[in-house]
Amino acid sequence: MNNIRESFMRDIITAVDDTLELQQMVQYDEMIGQLRRTRNRLKDKNVYLLNEMMELRFSNELRRDLLNERDPLNHLAHDKRFRRFCEKRHAVENLDFWIEINKFRSLESSEERRERANEILETYLNKDSPMEINISARRISKIIKAMDSAHIDKQLFDRAQYEISKLLRNNLVSEYHEHLKTR
Repeated sequence: MNNIRESFMRDIITAVDDTLELQQMVQYDEMIGQLRRTRNRLKDKNVYLLNEMMELRFSNELRRDLLNERDPLNHLAHDKRFRRFCEKRHAVENLDFWIEINKFRSLESSEERRERANEILETYLNKDSPMEINISARRISKIIKAMDSAHIDKQLFDRAQYEISKLLRNNLVSEYHEHLKTR
């Protein structure tokens, strides 16, 4: 009888140990899951913060570049010789877009901006438009999405203008200055 009792007790102890071990494994798995979820949340938050920092940095650079009075593009934009130079290089649409965005930014009412934004979209951003500029489709879709809002912001085209101003500055302005030196 003692053997049966001892065997039964061992079985109970083994069952309790197995249950405790199983509970510990479940708790361990839950803790691992919580740690992974926390890590993913932190990772997402870090990515978000990094994106926000990059956005802020870009906005500061954008503002500095677009509002820079010493920028040669500000001086050349209305120069007829530079315009003819751009026409010869088949890049006058970039110059016109850059000028149009400066005008757009000066509009006060959201309704005026909406009307002008639609014209800019039709003229420069729609595929096969008469003066289509070369900016990313992603940038264009962001502009179109922003135009769906009730309020059209003055900075709607700033990133697109920045892309075009870099293109103009890095290519055409330097080429134009070289062209003037050789004349």
